[in-house]
Parts: sequence; C-alpha cells; structure tokens
Amino acid sequence: MARILIIDDDKGLCKTIRLTLARAGHDVVTAPNALEGLEKFADGTSWDLTLTDQRMPGMEGMDVIREIKGRNPTARVLMMTAFGSVQLATEALLSGATDFLRKPFSPELLRTSVEAVLNRLPEIESSVADPAKPNALVESVAPKIRNFINGYFYWPIPLPEGVAFAPVPAAEVRRAFHVEKPTGEGTSTVVGVMPHVREQVRAGAGYDSAPDDPLWNMVCQVAVINYLWEQAEMPPPFIPLYELTSDLMAEIRKRTGFMPTPVY
Repeated sequence: MARILIIDDDKGLCKTIRLTLARAGHDVVTAPNALEGLEKFADGTSWDLTLTDQRMPGMEGMDVIREIKGRNPTARVLMMTAFGSVQLATEALLSGATDFLRKPFSPELLRTSVEAVLNRLPEIESSVADPAKPNALVESVAPKIRNFINGYFYWPIPLPEGVAFAPVPAAEVRRAFHVEKPTGEGTSTVVGVMPHVREQVRAGAGYDSAPDDPLWNMVCQVAVINYLWEQAEMPPPFIPLYELTSDLMAEIRKRTGFMPTPVY
C-alpha cells in the first residue's frame, strides 16, 4: 500500500481518483488547491506519490512540481491535465515529474501509471564521467529511473557496441534509450543529433557544445518524449534529430545562461 496525495480543484475528479486508487489498496488524501496540497505535502517524507493538476487557481501544477522537487528531490510526482501538449509534457518531465497524464483518462490507465511510478527504478548517485568512454557522461548524469509517457517507460542506457549507425552516420552526438511497454515488451533506440543542430545551438544560444556535453542528454531525452507523445508506438532503432523547436531552444538558452545582445 502506498500513501498518495492528490492536488486538484475538481472535486468530482478527486473523488473518482481517490476511490479508484483506494480500491487498488492505496491510502489516498486529497487537497482542493495547490497551497493546501503543499501544506499537506510538507517535506514529502509521508508520501509515496503526489498527483497534481496543471490548471488550478493560485498556483499552477508546474510550479507545484518545482516546489515539491525543491523540498524533496526524490519525490515522485505525476502531472494530470486536460490541456496537454508535448511542450507541457516535456517541461513537466524535465522539471522533475515522473509521469504525465492527459485528461480524461480511464481508471485502468490511472492505475497502470500509478503502479509504474511507484515501481520505478531507484535513482543512482551521479559519478564522475570518464571522458575516454563515449557514453560515460550519459550514464553518470542522467538519472537511471523509469520515466513514463503515453503508456511507455524509457530510460537512458549505454550506447550499444558494434551497431552500424546507417540512418545517422553523420551524427556525432548520440544517446541511447531503452523503451518499454507496461506489459514488458521493450526495445532500444539511439537518438542521433545532426551536425547542423549543433550549429543551431551555437548560433541561437551562443554555446559551443561538445558531443559529450550534458546538454545533449536533455536534448535527446526530449526527442524520445516527442516521439512517444506523437506516435504512441515503439520507436525505431534510430531517431535522427534534424531541428530544435523554439521551446527547446528557449530551454537551452535558460540552461546555458545565454543573454541576447540588446538592440538599441
């Protein structure tokens, strides 16, 4: 049995979620708004999982996630929203959410998602990367946990050895991920970043990033998120990345501290 906190201003939905998860054997508590939810959350040590809505009066779910992760970096958080977009899902997952659910969702999907989050792989402490190993930085920087989106788990893995990168031969930046259905069927995929994308980052963010830069961990993770969101199917062996969206470029600028030159 897990202790689960639900933060949502929709009383009817809160009741439905509470009853669904209670029937699955969990101890569920609800909060009608973000402030009360954060008060109940406290330091997070009493909760195994928090579910939060995105659009709420006073404070939006994205800010709730950031506050929760600031108080307890290991807290499990699942965002729910009827106004889902791949940009919002990406932002939520990069901000620390373990899962993202679009409303309306079935009781079965809710139970599956909750169990997936509760049973995620434990995080492993970051270690010093070995620059002599091409994928060492991915292994040390990216947390080894199961993220979950659109019915699929994914997590970073070492680059497979002896694989012919025929679809992405020019990609100097490569990151590998394992993707798995809740039923256990799984596959691996490699995201290959085209050389001109590095130029896009250099020109748009004033940041010259090497192939082993941790920045590319985030960029390649977003590519996997986008694929699972848009296609809702197991990915191919290779996902070539040809362009960065304006939202992702904005995130890169924020992370690299880029300040545009003012125009007078």
